[in-house]
Amino acid sequence: MTNPPNAWTGGGSQSANELGMRFLEVPTEHATAELTIDDRHKTPVGAIHTDVLVVVADSTATALAISSAAARRTSDASSAREGGDAAFFVASNLHAVFLANPRGGTIRAESRVVRPGRRLVVVRTIVTSDAGRPLCEVTTTHVPA
Repeated sequence: MTNPPNAWTGGGSQSANELGMRFLEVPTEHATAELTIDDRHKTPVGAIHTDVLVVVADSTATALAISSAAARRTSDASSAREGGDAAFFVASNLHAVFLANPRGGTIRAESRVVRPGRRLVVVRTIVTSDAGRPLCEVTTTHVPA
C-alpha cells in the first residue's frame, strides 16, 4: 500500500508520520487510512489514547479536504478569479463523539465529503477497530490555510 500524493499524505503531517499512519487511498470523495496500535498509542490503563483517534481522523479528513478542493479548482475555470488556488486546507472546526475504545489492533479511518467546495469543505470521518466496531465519529470543517 502506497501513500497517494498530495500536500498532506506526501509528508505534510508530522503527527501522522510519527504515529505510523498509512494512507490507503485519497481520491476526491473519500479517503482511508490505517494505524496499527502499539504501546506508544495507549494510556497507562491500556486503552487507545483519544488524542490518537482524533489525529487519525483529522489527518485523514484533511488529506481528503485537500484532494477534494484541488479537484474542484481544476474543474472550475472561475476558481482562479475567486481566489480558489489555495493548496492547503486546515480544520477550522472539529466535533468528535467517542463510542468505544479497544486495547489494540489496527484502527481504520474512513472519511467522506459531506459538503465539497473550493473555499469550505465539510468531512465526516468514522474510525473503526479491525473488527469493524465504530470507535469515534468526527465531523470537520476545512478552510484554505
